[in-house]
Amino acid sequence: MDCPRPRFVLNPIKVFDGSFGGETIWENPSYVTPNAYRRMLNLQTGLKYRQKIEQKLLLAARQPTGDLCDLDPLDEEIFEDKNATKIVKEVMNNLGEEMKIK
Repeated sequence: MDCPRPRFVLNPIKVFDGSFGGETIWENPSYVTPNAYRRMLNLQTGLKYRQKIEQKLLLAARQPTGDLCDLDPLDEEIFEDKNATKIVKEVMNNLGEEMKIK
């Protein structure tokens, strides 16, 4: 049965001069309130979710779109700049020459 009841705390928070009040003699510096602890857990869960979404978006951005098998690297439609076509042709020629040398 899970009903609201007082929490039993084994972690001392403060030691007072009187029985329930007075001057604080000692205070636990590592004490974290339950609400702060739950908030931290919720923030970590949210961060984990955000990272998962970012990874999915990065993966989708890296995936090629369309059919790349039918593309000709020397096709004029791919390169709008004619200089780029010339550079590709030169690179292809250089690769062909390197293949002949080997």
